[in-house]
Amino acid sequence: MPFTKDELELLEKKPTDLTDDEKILYKKLKARVYMQKYRAKKTIDPKKEIEIPDINVKKINDITTVKPLWHLNLVKDYPKYKINSDMYIKYRAYDESQIKNLLKIFEDVLFKVFELKLTDNTKSIITSIFRGKNVEIGKYKTNLEKFKIELKIFNIYNISKTIDKIKSVYRNTNTLQTKLRPIVNLLSRVDSYEKSYQIITNFSISLKNKYIENRQENDDSDEEIDKLAHIMDIYNPYKLDETNHLIENSRLDTRSKLLASFYLLMPPRRLEYRFLKLINNDYDIEKLSNNFNYIVLDNDNLPTEIIFKRFKTARAGGKIKKDIYGTQTYELNKYIIKYLIDYINEDDIKINQMLFDIPLSTFSKLVSDIMNSLFNYQNINATTIRRISAIYNQQDNEKSLKDKKQLASQMGHSYTENTMYNKIIKKV
Repeated sequence: MPFTKDELELLEKKPTDLTDDEKILYKKLKARVYMQKYRAKKTIDPKKEIEIPDINVKKINDITTVKPLWHLNLVKDYPKYKINSDMYIKYRAYDESQIKNLLKIFEDVLFKVFELKLTDNTKSIITSIFRGKNVEIGKYKTNLEKFKIELKIFNIYNISKTIDKIKSVYRNTNTLQTKLRPIVNLLSRVDSYEKSYQIITNFSISLKNKYIENRQENDDSDEEIDKLAHIMDIYNPYKLDETNHLIENSRLDTRSKLLASFYLLMPPRRLEYRFLKLINNDYDIEKLSNNFNYIVLDNDNLPTEIIFKRFKTARAGGKIKKDIYGTQTYELNKYIIKYLIDYINEDDIKINQMLFDIPLSTFSKLVSDIMNSLFNYQNINATTIRRISAIYNQQDNEKSLKDKKQLASQMGHSYTENTMYNKIIKKV
């Protein structure tokens, strides 16, 4: 539906010149403008194909030798290790949930790209490898003749063509990295595939570098930039009173207001609030499970702090994990405390109960719906809010580098990552 003359005139006004009633209509009109641009661009411009780095490796001698992370950690901690010793296996091994996930991705790629289905024998060998055993030497030595025939697409003669074929199916850089990961990790644990491992791991590294390069170029679409600018007209993470007023006076229910406060009234995380559990303040932090995050109640049953133990960058590795950010603990501000009290009382949450016992995919959509409602715009998610926090953080000239790094850490990522979230938008 075309805009009326009055609506067009309203859109031309500066936000600061609008009355309260006009601001409400202005936000709705801006949302219509965004959707019109988005639909028009989607119709006229075909979706740009993601550029995937070309494989330039022809000979094994042309590439940089890369040692797998498990090997670097093992040599660092146990330089005189013995193959298939307990520590050797632990440093190479994944836990069972990781193995299940790696196998699923691996089998999906084989079937979708090559129409191959693993035999039970080969699947059993792969499982042993992912459990840390060296199946080519010593007491776990296994006949790999059928294994190598079945997976001949990964030998040194075929690996480049294999990568090309996988690349032709998965055209998104991040997706391609995910699909290659179990292959890289498998080949890094089979000595006779060392050359194939070097070729595919170098390619995987080039993918990561390309992803970083794209983000550094700041090449978001016009509609994404418009969306960020629209939200920043309304939201400033430094102005907690104004943001609290926005949440408090919205039509959101109690649970949604609490979630909005987590993302807008403290440094925004990814989706780790989904794993929040209620506990008392008599906890031993070392004994708290890494499978959850926690809201702590004091002796008066008031929420006082939040503990993050389960999040993407907490730690890395297989069975032997190394801390990246480890456990993070923060005091709760007065706004979030209020929304927590309201929600805990209304839903009668008990000690050791989950706050949001819903599937992760549902939780992600819930967060998006909350943000879309608050800002009267579409396609807002947790990443959108994290970007906005990064923009304010990086563009604050009065903030020290130390403080900027601290904010990045509170968001659960590195300062470098924070700079890449930053987009070229003039703050209003």
